[in-house]
Amino acid sequence: MGGGSSETAILSGLLPITDSLADAVAPQESVITPLPDASASASAPAFTASSVPPLDLGFRVFKIDSSNKNPSYPVSEYKQNLLAQLDSAFKPDRSDLDLFFGCLLDYRLPLDRTFATVNLAGHTAYVYDHGELLACFADDINVSFVEVVATLPEPPLRVVLNERCFASSEQQINLSERFKTLLPQVELKVL
Repeated sequence: MGGGSSETAILSGLLPITDSLADAVAPQESVITPLPDASASASAPAFTASSVPPLDLGFRVFKIDSSNKNPSYPVSEYKQNLLAQLDSAFKPDRSDLDLFFGCLLDYRLPLDRTFATVNLAGHTAYVYDHGELLACFADDINVSFVEVVATLPEPPLRVVLNERCFASSEQQINLSERFKTLLPQVELKVL
């Protein structure tokens, strides 16, 4: 063979791989590569599972499930033993990533964009599509978290925090006001 990529053939030898669209459209002779004989294959190195890199197909798989949120009950159905279950607004078996993707769905954002897990002031946060959304569901965030978010190279358009991020109602009010002061253009949502 001449060594050009237009002459390289797929194993069956029926479809040549070409460098350009013109090569693909123009009629060509198909290049057939003969199979090696059995004696040559004995000395050739075999592919093993460890020599093949892991396959990255580049897509996410989601499972349809019920809402992340605990069901709400009418006041007449509240009982003392039910109050302990309603400590959190979210079901206990939901991970932070479940809540993050639930936020994407709530905002009607596409699920095929990139996101990164980052550490901001010692708390795990998720940055979606280079700052379109920043979500943090860690416990007990403080003013340093808000200041780190304010110094990001690409400030987020929206910030979503979980109610458990705050130790008290006073802290939630103080941090919300700090967000408004440092990042007035950011939409803050507390779940």
